[in-house]
Amino acid sequence: MSQKAVGAKGYVAGLLPVFLIAYFARVADPFIKANWKFGADALHLNYVLIAIITGMVIKNTVGVPDTLKPGIALTRPALKVGIVIMGSLYSLRELAKLGMTSVIIITSFVIGTAVLVLWLAERMKVDSRIAGLMACGAGVCGVSAIIAVVPIVKAKGEEIAYAIGTILIFGVGCLFLFPIVGSALKLTDLQFGAWAGTGILNSGQVIGATMAYSLEAGKVGGIFNIVRVMWLPVVVVMVALWYVKREAVEEHVPVKEILLTKFPLFVLGFLLIVTLRSAGFIGSDSDVSKLKKDAETVSGSLSAPTPDTSQAMLALAADIKVLRDRDCISPKADAVMDKLAIGALAGRALTPDEAKSLKDGVKGLKDMITDDLYAMQKLMFWFFALGFAGIGLNTSFREMGKAGGKPFVLGAIAAGVKAVGALIVVKLFL
Repeated sequence: MSQKAVGAKGYVAGLLPVFLIAYFARVADPFIKANWKFGADALHLNYVLIAIITGMVIKNTVGVPDTLKPGIALTRPALKVGIVIMGSLYSLRELAKLGMTSVIIITSFVIGTAVLVLWLAERMKVDSRIAGLMACGAGVCGVSAIIAVVPIVKAKGEEIAYAIGTILIFGVGCLFLFPIVGSALKLTDLQFGAWAGTGILNSGQVIGATMAYSLEAGKVGGIFNIVRVMWLPVVVVMVALWYVKREAVEEHVPVKEILLTKFPLFVLGFLLIVTLRSAGFIGSDSDVSKLKKDAETVSGSLSAPTPDTSQAMLALAADIKVLRDRDCISPKADAVMDKLAIGALAGRALTPDEAKSLKDGVKGLKDMITDDLYAMQKLMFWFFALGFAGIGLNTSFREMGKAGGKPFVLGAIAAGVKAVGALIVVKLFL
């Protein structure tokens, strides 16, 4: 058998357990929601947490054979692909709603955390290489940022392991702790998404924690995460300049090259999908548009009915029938139409309860998604499930245990300041 054929089998063998864990997580999610209220509402156990927990249990009990690792490694880009697809949930108008306040919050914490770590490193006499790794990892997006700055600070393997172990300890801890704290504090989806998107050190855990809280929180956390990652080249340049100055080495820092080569390309994919959604190439549906228009007309005339109101009600009833007959709408859209399809649409007078139901349905239309968006959302869920299953299978408690000493102290201070500081800022301004 050729080496190429053996290699292909090895990749398939490694992908199989990832797919099985992801499938188990997706099946277990609705079962837990239906049968274990505490797990679903208090612990926020959804497919994301189930996937990573299952992977971690396997990795740290029976272990993962070396023969499976190449295939498992193929799932590493899955989270980034999921984030790109996540762009279909937004329009440019929605992104603009976040406003300058959110951008200022993100930027302040990214740059501020990196500066704090470098300042502490000088006071604590931490090695420059470790300090550079921790500044990027804690300031921007965790493990990916650490890897990006490795060649700049000429870090050694052991130093990389220390930095990654430290980031993962606090990242995994926050992944499970943040949703519980958020529920206890009764944070809104916006507040929680902003808090986790700002306060959790590692990007993967940002997506995991916010998606565990709710889809809306996941959308907010996703945007905060994207903005954070966009600062990576700037922070790498900042660390490079600090490193050269502290080590007193005569070395040119290629600022332009760093800004270009360290920019995360998946961000461009995300923005492309958002643009396509905003331009109507994704999610454009004439039947849904007509339904929304007629529903708004009916709702707007409830307080002062006119002869056209009953006609608009009949039009809305017809719109609902069209979409029902298509049988390709999302469950959320189906639930919205349950609120709209009340007896009043048959032409009789509205009772107060029916009027309220209709108004609630109209409010829900903003979250109604078409069949193509529903398919993309499902695809996004699967990529996230695969990505977190792979993360779980790669999360070794033994490797995390390598974190210690001064790197751990730096990570602890950075994680604490970001988590507490972000929570205070979010509660005050969002």
